Amino acid sequence: MYTNRPNAHTPAYTAHYSTNRPGPNVTDDYERWYTEATPNNRMLLSLRSGIDSEISWALDRLCRLCNNEQFMLRSIPGLMDALFEWPEWYLEQCEEDKTQYACLFSAPRETQRKRRHGLEALFILRNSAINEPNAVELANYPQTLPMLLQILQKVRPNTDSNTEFLLNAIEILQMIAVDLTFPTMSPAGSNPIPALERIIGHSTNRSLVIASMVTLNHLLSNPRNSSYLSPESPALGASLQYLSLFVDRPLVDASLNYLYTHLSHYSMAKAFLLHRDMPSTLNLLVSLLLHEQVEETVSLDISPPVATIPTTAVAQRDHELTQEELESLVSLPEPNRCYEWMRTMFVPKQEGELTQVEFWNLYKDQFSRFADRYPLLVASDVIKNVNIVFQTAQAMVLPGPPQKFVVRGVDRRKDSTASERFKCHWNRSQCAASPFNSPSELYEHLLAQHIQTYESSEM
Repeated sequence: MYTNRPNAHTPAYTAHYSTNRPGPNVTDDYERWYTEATPNNRMLLSLRSGIDSEISWALDRLCRLCNNEQFMLRSIPGLMDALFEWPEWYLEQCEEDKTQYACLFSAPRETQRKRRHGLEALFILRNSAINEPNAVELANYPQTLPMLLQILQKVRPNTDSNTEFLLNAIEILQMIAVDLTFPTMSPAGSNPIPALERIIGHSTNRSLVIASMVTLNHLLSNPRNSSYLSPESPALGASLQYLSLFVDRPLVDASLNYLYTHLSHYSMAKAFLLHRDMPSTLNLLVSLLLHEQVEETVSLDISPPVATIPTTAVAQRDHELTQEELESLVSLPEPNRCYEWMRTMFVPKQEGELTQVEFWNLYKDQFSRFADRYPLLVASDVIKNVNIVFQTAQAMVLPGPPQKFVVRGVDRRKDSTASERFKCHWNRSQCAASPFNSPSELYEHLLAQHIQTYESSEM
């Protein structure tokens, strides 16, 4: 069985014969004068010369050039005509050599060389057709379709060279099949669809089956060719048969694509519902879906959420002057005392806001008891000093009614304290007992120090 081939390669038979004729460096674009777009091009003249060594050299050079996307068949006038001469000779030779023992005996050496020329020429056309401009050129060339139809009808894949020749022809047809249409009552031999169906249904060559199925899919995707669809098509039976070969991805893909095109037509889908292999086909398609799925291992935690209560809670409260801070501020002269008091009691905060009355009352409540020894500033001076200490702060009047006099850009300094969870708050937190380590200790304290004492006093 042949394996699926890459888009472009140099055939083995070319390499075999090339080893016997060493020549100059023929790397792509090295000998630029050989690719000149003129009728007297060196390669074209060699193909026309009839000299075997010259023809071999030209075909060998073109086998290298056709791998390049910049290679255009139309760039060398007459190149298409010269290349088609050798596949046509190969086709005529296949018509003459139809005996059942022909494949058992070796052909004369001259015939072998000419066969090689035919194979290489068709190989060059096949690789060139991968480039879209060359495919359009081949589709419009008047000899392309008639030659391909004759190859499909007359070349039997009973030898390696015939199989390679037939495969190249099918792949060229695949490149130009998009816009091909065939009338319903076309004469025999003018339509490639029956020949392709015959190859798909009876050939054991994997490469031929895949290429024929892909080409047939392209032809039948055109609605104008839908009249050639048949519920008894050999291609349908073969595509159903090959669906089970999951490990052969190219063959399964070609079968699936053809099956999709076939069943896209209402009449074919309706007829397939009565097909004897319909249930098994559905099972195969489901198995294929499961086979193509990517298994992903996911771990899911199904345990209930666990909520924990912290042993301590952080509480924040406005900072109040300690005795040490107050003693250090009282004796300072104004306005330094006011400045330091603000730095101790407040912090800059862009969205912070206090009323001017609140600001003044905080200052007054702290230092009014010392007014006999250390005079206070008036309210307006205290408010003005805010902008001196905190440059981002500003005293402003918010429109009303009623109007609101505020200081924006500052906020009270906060003290963070750890509030113990098991602390006794009896009589509005007047109990001086230190926090306990567990609920049972707190319970014993409440029972012994507060509840029983309260009951005894009531009695």
